[in-house]
Amino acid sequence: MLVLACFFLSGFAALLYETAWTREFAFLFGTSEIAMAAVLGAYMAGLALGAAIAGRITPRVTRPILVYAVLELVIALAALGMPFGLDAVNWIYASAFGGAPAPPPEGAAVATAFQLASAFLLLMIPTSCMGATLPLLARQSVDRDSQIGPRIGALYAINTAGAIGGVLVAGFLLLPEIGLRKTVWVGVAVNVLVFVVAAFIGRTPGGLAPEPIRRRVGFSWVLPVIALSGAASFVYEVLWIRLLVHQLGGSVYAFATMLGSFLTGIALGGAIAAPIARRRERAAVGFLVAEVAVGVLGLVTFLAADRLPDLAAVLGVSGPQDLARSALVAAAVLVPLATAVGATFPFAVRIAARDAADAAAASARVTAWNTLGSILGSLGAALFFLPGLGFAGTVQLAAGTNFALAAVAAVATGRRVFAVVCAATLAACLIFAPPVPWKLVKKSALSGRDGSRNTVYFAVGRGATVRLERVKGGYQLFTNGLPESHIESRTQPPQSHRLTDVMGLVTTLLRPGAERLLVVGMGGGSVLEAIPPSIRRIDVIEIEEEVVEANRQASEVRRNDPLEDPRLHTFINDARGALILSETKYDGIVAQASHPWTAGAAHLYTREFFELVRERLVPGGVFSQWMGLPFVDEPLLRTLVATMSSVFPYVVVFHPDAGGLIFAGSDEPLSLLPGVRRGFEEQPEALERFGLYAVEDLAAMLLLDEEGAVAFGAGAPLNTDDHNLLAARSSRLSRGQSMNIRRLVNIVGGNDALIGISAELRPQRLVRVLAGGRKLRAERIAETLSDGDREVALGWIAFADGKHTVAREHFLAGLEAGGEPHEAQSGLALVTRDRVPDELEGSARLLAEARILGFEYDWEGVAQIDDELARIPRGDPLFVEANRLRARWRMVSGRKEEAVPILDAILVGGGPRRSIASIRKLRSQAVSGAAAEKSPDPES
Repeated sequence: MLVLACFFLSGFAALLYETAWTREFAFLFGTSEIAMAAVLGAYMAGLALGAAIAGRITPRVTRPILVYAVLELVIALAALGMPFGLDAVNWIYASAFGGAPAPPPEGAAVATAFQLASAFLLLMIPTSCMGATLPLLARQSVDRDSQIGPRIGALYAINTAGAIGGVLVAGFLLLPEIGLRKTVWVGVAVNVLVFVVAAFIGRTPGGLAPEPIRRRVGFSWVLPVIALSGAASFVYEVLWIRLLVHQLGGSVYAFATMLGSFLTGIALGGAIAAPIARRRERAAVGFLVAEVAVGVLGLVTFLAADRLPDLAAVLGVSGPQDLARSALVAAAVLVPLATAVGATFPFAVRIAARDAADAAAASARVTAWNTLGSILGSLGAALFFLPGLGFAGTVQLAAGTNFALAAVAAVATGRRVFAVVCAATLAACLIFAPPVPWKLVKKSALSGRDGSRNTVYFAVGRGATVRLERVKGGYQLFTNGLPESHIESRTQPPQSHRLTDVMGLVTTLLRPGAERLLVVGMGGGSVLEAIPPSIRRIDVIEIEEEVVEANRQASEVRRNDPLEDPRLHTFINDARGALILSETKYDGIVAQASHPWTAGAAHLYTREFFELVRERLVPGGVFSQWMGLPFVDEPLLRTLVATMSSVFPYVVVFHPDAGGLIFAGSDEPLSLLPGVRRGFEEQPEALERFGLYAVEDLAAMLLLDEEGAVAFGAGAPLNTDDHNLLAARSSRLSRGQSMNIRRLVNIVGGNDALIGISAELRPQRLVRVLAGGRKLRAERIAETLSDGDREVALGWIAFADGKHTVAREHFLAGLEAGGEPHEAQSGLALVTRDRVPDELEGSARLLAEARILGFEYDWEGVAQIDDELARIPRGDPLFVEANRLRARWRMVSGRKEEAVPILDAILVGGGPRRSIASIRKLRSQAVSGAAAEKSPDPES
């Protein structure tokens, strides 16, 4: 029993290491599919090598448990030395392949060969030792022919059970709580414990194995068959991970759940098959049945995939944070299939072993061949089968392989009738393609909603499943079921102050004279559309090629196609891996990686990535980073600010809209106001295009200045590669925990940047801009103003809320108390309905008169003063109402096509939500040809 407990712990530690080391290599080579495939291939090659070596030497070992103990100690020592090896590889990799004049694309042959070779050399010692452990314990455990299947199957099952514990404990406990390096230390401690116990057992008389028998190892037909079976099994695993992320999300917890479910099935299969595999004849039949079962279950589960969203709904799965119920969904799919997969190993060992003396060598050979096949299956599925054949074609290939192997097994065991049946099943499998499970692949794990039926583009890429849906107003881009970006149609009304527009502008405003820009992640291309013409070159690093193709599919409907921009240069690679090898310096780097808990994005929010970015910026260059408010709570937000501040001495935070934040950092002071003023002097058209007409329009988005960012992040733990708090916690936030505008403003408190700079700006305009959607901040600014200006500011806040009577009282009080005249008069004009107040003059009086004409249905009268209304400048508090009236008289007069550009000019600049909602309604009427005169109220 102690030996079984030790082997359980060996499997536990092995999966701790695999989980941790895969991540550490991702920091070095990036998370592109080719880089990750190279690391996985190297890991499994080490396992195969260890098994192959063990197959040759184990039959001659007299104390296998003692040797097993030594191997466990070697694994522990190798794990302790891994950080030094990674540092050495990092230095060699950057020295040999770095210095590229531009970000390199993924898959360069020499670089990929180095990744594979270096990963294999680093992992060879520990993984070879891991691969040799099963044959060694088989040598100790088996002394009769009837024990071959049962005992080796039991060892296989117990080791896999330990692996289940390792992947779940690592994913759900150790990585989130203590980080990568300490997780490895836990594995080291486990290996040392196993060494101590096994060494003690190995030195006792019970540690002696039966007398070694030296004879030539024979070849068995089952070896190439189990290799191809292993390949098919890993194809299923990769396939289902890619499918289940649509339901479970792509968090570290989702992957741990999926892998744990698959390993659970393998352990069950090994345990079930072990007692059956006492004799070779029974094992041969069992192997044949198991292969057929794998093929049948592979097809059946795929055909039933569209029922998974319904199952999740029945179980009450509420989102990625609902881990327990999500595990049931994964288990329902993966455990039955993996059980059949796990049964093949004990059967194959018993077929390969002629007698008890051959048990250890046979288990080693089966392990080696099966692992080599697994390498081919995992690499083939990720790099070739899924991108080339899609989901349905890949499951056809895998199931067809199982039926073909069953036919081979039937022929090898003399069951020709069964072979014919398997061959016929294979033919049917290849002829009749299963349908794509559209209900599952259109599922969004984030929202829980199903996708629309209007799929414009769908592709299974190397790293993600990409879908482009036609939605109201344009297109929506999804990757792995997660919403990435909205692509706006040119026929739709423009949006004001979109976060993506601000991201495209902020670098040039904070660094005047910027010419070269890098954008990490293409998304829907909205950021690229907003980059002003002053930027001469734009490099984009996008990890998934199908995202670029999806943007190409939407090119005909969008206002500006970024793919047609001659400044644009696109590189398909992981951003981190590409930046390590590039020496290019940029004036600005924009990172818009979404969903910070996913594998492709989580490592782009850590201190180490920020340090890499800083090295790729020119002196004074600006780095800007996006973060969605729903993905953070207060501790995570403070952590993100603290992490950026630990790398960049000067950090500011913008809050352009309700959905997210923009963090900007530099090694030189970020002079926002001078930069914005210069921007309005040098490129006013570029700013006006996005509804920015004055300094206050952008200043209103500033949430934290440099001092405020330092104070806000003070004392917060940093987000690092070793302990990625965002990856661990972001996906588990419920809606009640995540950030919203009210919580954001409250926690910022006295650190609000506008409190310090409002004196340098026009406070009334600042309040007016804020009141449209950031009322709490507007109220905070109003409290700092003098009596008259405070009354006017409160008037604008009431006006934005639709409380026109209250607003009128504040505007009148502001005029009497000496508040800013034009702002107060403008506000008073906007709440006028039946009589022009005596206090009004100039454009405010003109606007009030025009409103009264509108209420009296005198659209002819409004038309007569159209030229005067048109002279009210953009950004003026009267601009929205003046142009709304100009559009209305045109609509009443049947000149609806003239009204649309006037209304679009309003929408670009934005305003109070109620006003903008009415403008959108008017525009819809203008486009559809509705009779505007049916709505006499000019505010409707």
